[in-house]
Amino acid sequence: MSQPTVGIITIATGNRRYYLQAELLAISLKTNMPGLPVALVTDRNDVNRQWFTHIIPVDSSRGGGVQQKVFLDKYTPFSETLFIDSDCIVTHNFERELRELRQFSFSPVCEVFFAPEDSDPYVADMRTALKLVGGNCFPKFNGGIYFFKKDKTAEAIFEQARRISQDYRNYGIKEFNSHGPGEETVFALAMASLHINHLYNDHGKLMRPTMNVSRPFLIQPVNGGCKFMFYQQLVEPAICHFVNVNSMNHHYRKCEWTLRRHNGQLRDAASITGFIWNVIKSVALYKVKLAYSAVRRKVRWSVPFTTSKPGV
Repeated sequence: MSQPTVGIITIATGNRRYYLQAELLAISLKTNMPGLPVALVTDRNDVNRQWFTHIIPVDSSRGGGVQQKVFLDKYTPFSETLFIDSDCIVTHNFERELRELRQFSFSPVCEVFFAPEDSDPYVADMRTALKLVGGNCFPKFNGGIYFFKKDKTAEAIFEQARRISQDYRNYGIKEFNSHGPGEETVFALAMASLHINHLYNDHGKLMRPTMNVSRPFLIQPVNGGCKFMFYQQLVEPAICHFVNVNSMNHHYRKCEWTLRRHNGQLRDAASITGFIWNVIKSVALYKVKLAYSAVRRKVRWSVPFTTSKPGV
């Protein structure tokens, strides 16, 4: 591809498994979109530079988790950027969809807009939130990808998103995790405040998350593609977003095996044995953590509450 101004950026901080996800994303990009440079924002020093053209140190003062996404414009080295979450896998070429995206200054994949009377799990009261930002509709989307340019429109969205994020409780935004609000909600209100309601609809061709998925689920990451039922709609996304714990399931692991073998990382008995052992270890440790968390929740909620009168 001859698009020197366009590049991919992703973020991987904290646990090493997030870096390995980002590495697999980069490998899938090299396999299916080999002309695109890939930038990684990370806190790690052991990055394999074979897969990344730019290594960018994360600024931890900007927050944790998805909070870092509202600073993507500060991190990117490209004039036109496609952010892809590290837990995504590219399954086939998406040059056509990228050309369509480049018509926008800023856009996620979005085909649904909520009205003031609608509800969202991360907004206490939609009507109040929209009134506070002066908007009339709320774009609802998955934050697996964002495309943006270095122009005034995108700059205004990022700046507004950062302002809302810093004061999110006053907008009735609920916390996404221990780090605070989700960037999807923040970006949605930022775009609503700027009356940006024309966003990229990929018709199921660019990216979909692995939630509300009906069987069969088909995926082949080496120039093959992906196909599944998503909210009663057949989609064939080039980018499959393995949200939440889905990066631990067998579909993701089969993709990892296929991509790493295709790109020469699993050539001998030692590398294959090491790969299998790391998969078993990471999945086992993750399941132990889930079980431990479940036990802690059960114990916490099983302890009876006691009340007493003052002075008793």
